[in-house]
Amino acid sequence: PKDFANPIPDLGWAYVERSLIPIKPTGNLVSGFGINKTSNLSTSLLPQFEGGTLTVDQANTTIGEDFTLDGSTTNAIDANGNNSTFTGIFSDSSSTVSGNLIFRDSSSPSNPDQAKRTTLTGISTYRGSTTIESGNLLLNGGSFSKVSKVTVKPGARLGILSGTNAESGSTVVGGTGSRSHVDINGTLTINGDLDIDQGSRI
Repeated sequence: PKDFANPIPDLGWAYVERSLIPIKPTGNLVSGFGINKTSNLSTSLLPQFEGGTLTVDQANTTIGEDFTLDGSTTNAIDANGNNSTFTGIFSDSSSTVSGNLIFRDSSSPSNPDQAKRTTLTGISTYRGSTTIESGNLLLNGGSFSKVSKVTVKPGARLGILSGTNAESGSTVVGGTGSRSHVDINGTLTINGDLDIDQGSRI
């Protein structure tokens, strides 16, 4: 993409080429220079995860890009206190890589009932792990791949909405601390083991 730059002395306004960059840790809002925001997608940010955290910085927004995931264990989407809907597909960056993805809400209250929602409507194909670390992740027609191991951390929630036929690999719900919630109003087919810790709820 090209953008107008500041006027160059004696030349007036000029076009400059601006390169898009992938979602890397160096662009994170907290520990980097702050470019990893959903509002920057397709203008300065590529929908390619390479270890960074993509922060949702607009309320009630819909993100239509398809994303690729590398093998980093730090690829993440942070709801940041905002509701959002991702309509695209999350896939591995190559046939030799199993991508991983974390969903979190850095502003999430201790009660998941009060947390904002990240909604997926696409059928994702990445083969690595899916971790719901905090906040609410909803599948509304969307799904993980049938081999992706899903972990719902204490205090987090996974919701399968009515009419959704979702799949996952082995699934772990809960752990030490607050209870986890999995609310299934549609269908979730687990292709592997189901491990539910005491105090968690399905």
